[in-house]
Amino acid sequence: MLIYRIFIIRADDIEPEHVKMLPLLIQPIAENAIIHGLELQTAGGFLELKAQKHDEELVITVKDNGCGIEESRLKALNENLANSEGDIPTESIGVVNINRRIKLNYGEEYGVKVESE
Repeated sequence: MLIYRIFIIRADDIEPEHVKMLPLLIQPIAENAIIHGLELQTAGGFLELKAQKHDEELVITVKDNGCGIEESRLKALNENLANSEGDIPTESIGVVNINRRIKLNYGEEYGVKVESE
């Protein structure tokens, strides 16, 4: 059985009623964190969703204490995210699609960045 805690943190300077965001941006990323990051943990897992402002931009962070991503896969994933054109690898279709939706709606300077420790 998977046991984990979910923390949702919102900075005090964010007024949710004034934030316009595309639907279903966070859910698939949080789901990936649970399935791929926390799947092997039997206890003590956590998932943190954090929204904060940097200048006038909204930054949403999804963080877990799961197993992480091996360096070569992380590099390939971030290369796929940087290249908004071309074929989408099937193993990262969800996050690549989210990244493309962000870029199409908010501009090329925005998108998804994946980090692992």
